[in-house]
Amino acid sequence: MMNDASSEEEDEDFFRSDPWKWKHLQVVEPRWITWVLTSPSFSCIPQLDFLEYSVVEKYETKEITQVMKVHTKVNGIEKLAILKLYQVPAMYRDTRLDGFAREFVAYSNLTHHGFCDEGLVPHCYGWYDFASELQDGAAVQVKRHPSMWEDELPPRALLLEYIEDAVPLSAENYTPQMAPAVIEALDRIHSIGIIHQDMQTLNILVRPDGKTIWIDFECAHTFPPEVMDSQWIMFRSYYEMSHIWSIMNYKLYHGVKTATRTATVAATS
Repeated sequence: MMNDASSEEEDEDFFRSDPWKWKHLQVVEPRWITWVLTSPSFSCIPQLDFLEYSVVEKYETKEITQVMKVHTKVNGIEKLAILKLYQVPAMYRDTRLDGFAREFVAYSNLTHHGFCDEGLVPHCYGWYDFASELQDGAAVQVKRHPSMWEDELPPRALLLEYIEDAVPLSAENYTPQMAPAVIEALDRIHSIGIIHQDMQTLNILVRPDGKTIWIDFECAHTFPPEVMDSQWIMFRSYYEMSHIWSIMNYKLYHGVKTATRTATVAATS
């Protein structure tokens, strides 16, 4: 809800016109970009030698990923965390079709640039390869999707920060003041060469104080600085900015205003 008329006018100005719409060019995706998977020149995500955990809650199981809230130890301290497992066919391991590789590279860059410490995205505590457990003869307790390929390799996983008081962005918790912060954060993510590629409100978490957090980079493309000025990459970043602006505007901002007005009319009639 708006505090006063002046703040409501500022919100109306913010959503008056899409500042990225004029940049919607018809740009053909270059073939070389399709297959690029840029590894960072630095390693900010440690490999975990040992991973012991108990499952608290299973969130979702897709064809090649499974997301769970787990109880584990991070640097010797017991805490809740998010364990994200990826089972990828051998032929796609470490290519652009490998969700683990995409998210690992993205989090390496986000960590290196301090975005995790700022709270723009969750911390990534490390990664784990379940192949080490198979070598020791231990069973891997991962629910396998029926459509998975028969030649899949043992899964790899990322151990991510669990933010206890955060929930997905929705019309129920949205306020117009969140929009500039969400869009600015996405712009900063673009500035370090990461194109998120999965614009939906489920990938934006909201804390009780209104602070927003971007999550889920398994679809992301990460590019080196020397190609960030290319027309195609600029087009993709402008497209994402316009897309999230439209979601914040039409799906949330005007949707909340309409619902509020309807409730007010119903209450006074």
